[in-house]
Amino acid sequence: MAQDVTLLSRLTSMLASTPPEAPLSERLLEAFVRIMEADGGAITIGFARTERTVVASVGVLGERIEELQDVLREGPALDAFRSRERVATSVESASVTWPLLGQSLEPRMPWLVAYPMIPHTEVLGVLSTYQFDQPRTSLQPDDAAFLANTIGMTIVGRFERSDTTELLWSARDQIDHAVGMVVAQLTIVPADALALLRAHAFAHNQSLSEVADAVTRRTLDFRQHHDGGS
Repeated sequence: MAQDVTLLSRLTSMLASTPPEAPLSERLLEAFVRIMEADGGAITIGFARTERTVVASVGVLGERIEELQDVLREGPALDAFRSRERVATSVESASVTWPLLGQSLEPRMPWLVAYPMIPHTEVLGVLSTYQFDQPRTSLQPDDAAFLANTIGMTIVGRFERSDTTELLWSARDQIDHAVGMVVAQLTIVPADALALLRAHAFAHNQSLSEVADAVTRRTLDFRQHHDGGS
């Protein structure tokens, strides 16, 4: 749990350094790419060719790699979605596993890593990164997968299925209040504050309304986590 808090704090710090006017999905991806010390990446939602959509891309090859996978019907993002597991490959093995993709990306075939985003029980999509040199990040695969799932939860942005219709309006007011408090605590924009609330809810197996309630009752203060507190 302490490691999850540290990871969320790191993601929040990176998110705060991205352009606030950019779409949230793109900013989350950029924050993840920076944490992973990668050269770029993409977030795709859905699996079938007619449904799979690139919702964010970073770097010169981010969207291109995803487009090639759609056309060639092979690649790490497709395999990650099907297997529900992280898929990572080196330059040499990528050309063997996906020969058409490898040929299309020559001569600068990058290292490719794809993380399925599983915010609940179903795979929402895939967060992919690439880099041209040996992977440099010290982040463990399980920690990277946790961040990918957290980003998936943030993109979903919905109430828990257990939340009843009659509670939604009052819960929405409380969430808005909590967002305002987190904005004041961390001096971040509202979209980032809401993303942090959703990420915290996912990390602690709580509903968004439960986290908002803790913030408004002042039993949860993100300044403590952001400054390295427990």
